[in-house]
Amino acid sequence: MAPTEGDLGEVTYDVVGIGDDSVLGERLHIFGQPTGDGSGFSLMAVESQVLCGRGVTDQGLCI
Repeated sequence: MAPTEGDLGEVTYDVVGIGDDSVLGERLHIFGQPTGDGSGFSLMAVESQVLCGRGVTDQGLCI
C-alpha cells in the first residue's frame, strides 16, 4: 500500500549493551512527518519497549 499524505514515517532503534544482567536494552519506535518546506522531519511521537535478556515474569518484569 502506498503512503498517503499525513502518514507518519517510522524508524526503529534498538539500544543494547546497557550493562544490566536482566535488561538487554530498549527498543525505540520514533514517528515523524516531513516539515512543510520539505527540509527535514518533525518529531511526532516516541514509543519505548524494554528488551529483556532472559525472559519475563508473570507480572511482565525482566528476569
